[in-house]
Amino acid sequence: MQAHPLARVLIFSGTVDEFVIRQARALGAQGYLRKTGSAQELQSALAELLPPPERPRLPLAAERLFPRLPGSSMYDRIAELGPRHLEVLELVLSGCTNQEISSATTLSLGTVKNYVSSLLLALDVRSRSHLISLFR
Repeated sequence: MQAHPLARVLIFSGTVDEFVIRQARALGAQGYLRKTGSAQELQSALAELLPPPERPRLPLAAERLFPRLPGSSMYDRIAELGPRHLEVLELVLSGCTNQEISSATTLSLGTVKNYVSSLLLALDVRSRSHLISLFR
């Protein structure tokens, strides 16, 4: 999305995992279609993403292109995180220390600590281990 900000991304996946779907949305995808969907659903989504050349591109009402999921406050909070928070979250969940995250992201150690603290607050968890246990 950074390299091509006008790109329209539609995820086509066999995974029907709420976290994955919400993360795709948070990272800028305009839609998420399940492989088990019908050919008509795929055709409709593509028609919405790729309008005819004579018709100007209008902003998408992205809600139509994402599966309906039961509400979940944890996933709603994750969906509101920015790309850098998601990057740090992914590294925390993979077991990286603050120093390893700092090296991987070129952020200062203090900044990494701030990101980790804000993740714990945003996701309403007590500790790093509690955070990791929620995603296993």
